[in-house]
Amino acid sequence: MPPSPAAGTDERLRIVLATFMPDGQVTHSLAMRALKSYLVHRGPASSVEISLKSYALGPTARDTAVSQIVAVDPHIVGFSTYLWNGGQVKEVARRIRERARTPPLVVAGGPEVDHAPESYLREGHLDVVALGEGEEILRRLVETRLQGERRFDDIPNLVYRDGSSIVQTRRDHAFVEDLASHDFPLILDADPHWCFAYETSRGCYFRCRYCKFDPAGARVIRYYPMDKVKGDLEQIFALPALKMVVFNDSNFFRPTDRRRGLDIMELVHELNARRTSSGLEPLIVATMQNPMFLDAETCATLKRLPLHGGTVQCGLQTIDLEVSRKVLDRCFNRHSTLRKLEELSAILGDRLSVDVMYGLPGETLEGYRRSLEFVLSLRSSHLGMCHFHVLPGSYFADHSDDYGLEYQSEPPHRLISSSTWTPDDLARAARLSYAVYLFYCEYFFPCFGSVKTVIRSEIRGDLVPMFDRIVAYLERCHPELFGRWVQSFGASQLDGLKEAMRFVQKTTNAPLVDEMLREVTALVEEYAAEQRQAQAAEQARQPVS
Repeated sequence: MPPSPAAGTDERLRIVLATFMPDGQVTHSLAMRALKSYLVHRGPASSVEISLKSYALGPTARDTAVSQIVAVDPHIVGFSTYLWNGGQVKEVARRIRERARTPPLVVAGGPEVDHAPESYLREGHLDVVALGEGEEILRRLVETRLQGERRFDDIPNLVYRDGSSIVQTRRDHAFVEDLASHDFPLILDADPHWCFAYETSRGCYFRCRYCKFDPAGARVIRYYPMDKVKGDLEQIFALPALKMVVFNDSNFFRPTDRRRGLDIMELVHELNARRTSSGLEPLIVATMQNPMFLDAETCATLKRLPLHGGTVQCGLQTIDLEVSRKVLDRCFNRHSTLRKLEELSAILGDRLSVDVMYGLPGETLEGYRRSLEFVLSLRSSHLGMCHFHVLPGSYFADHSDDYGLEYQSEPPHRLISSSTWTPDDLARAARLSYAVYLFYCEYFFPCFGSVKTVIRSEIRGDLVPMFDRIVAYLERCHPELFGRWVQSFGASQLDGLKEAMRFVQKTTNAPLVDEMLREVTALVEEYAAEQRQAQAAEQARQPVS
């Protein structure tokens, strides 16, 4: 184990907390700020010096991270690890250990290391893995190091390397943070990041099998004190460079939480009004909601959110009743849920965002096409189409053989095939989804926004067959370009979209982009004309009363 500051000296324990996020999504990391705030308010604040570092993914950011962290000469380096950054964390930890004057104690926590800590520790680049919520664990670990101790046996929910051995301390699955005692404010900084992901509660009432939102499956939601939430949000909304705040709560408006959720939304409106009066742009606001909990009063409050990108995100995933209930273990009433989403679409318009997944266990390509068709019928500009990931530690990872799931062993653990999805099925779903992103989701590709305008104004029936034609056109006329985009999309959905965004924004590509726009618009208009003809023929066949 690396040494701590010498006892009896004024040297502080230098701690670096770092994380890596997809390029363009580097946020004010809530996890790191929660850990720092807890150490300062509940730990040995006078004995520690804490630095926070957020980086993008990729080799350039990796080099920067190693140089900056080593320059601090830290005693402890802590990494927040997620689906998207596990590989980068391992590489950066290895290089820090090689370059540091005195190798620090390297700690990792988060959902990506939580499921198999030994595999990360055996590679020799990490020293400690924290299991579950980390505030109290980190506080006790820091105090142990300040006392000069090199073993952590008295701290529950840790796995650590002790020489050539890997030690698992007492596992306390029931341990969770008492959020009611977290009555201190977050410690913020002036980082120029554009987005802040915030939570007013932890836990989830549901137990969807693809998810690890609440690994203990307790179906309990714990709340931060409202005074803390109010103070934190006042700080967050005062950040001048901020553009967006995302609420990561599993839900705001469950019947028992409804009044609290409405109070938070009213506070959001008040704080955005303050920003406007001070000359700042109002923040885009995004929340995750269960549509069945949104009543008329709630919708009226949500409708006041800024329109430019603000979304009420509903994770539909599939409209298949059998898959949703029996395979995904979701509480799902098909008729009432779909009717509710249609009502919300009429009320919220482009503020509504509905997500579906392709590759779900038990579903098929045709089932996904039906789900996508329903989401497109809502005519919202915001929709999400996601490749299914088999999250380590989730139900489906533990029961993968039951569904024939073959998936990537390394992050991000995308599905490769299953008993109901062939690799070709997944590729076809990806191409279809990519075409929808290109020519319907104008918040990604405003240059193609006129296509969506034609779709909304001229087409009343099914849209998926029309997007099949767009896919066929792209494969026929732009096979290399479309193939490259979709291949990148298959490796990382965000990277695949960003590659196309960079292409269409480059002025030298304007002639090709204009050609693509003309051709796709013509395809859409032709499809609309065929629909009108078919509808007219159907009406002509109806008996005259």
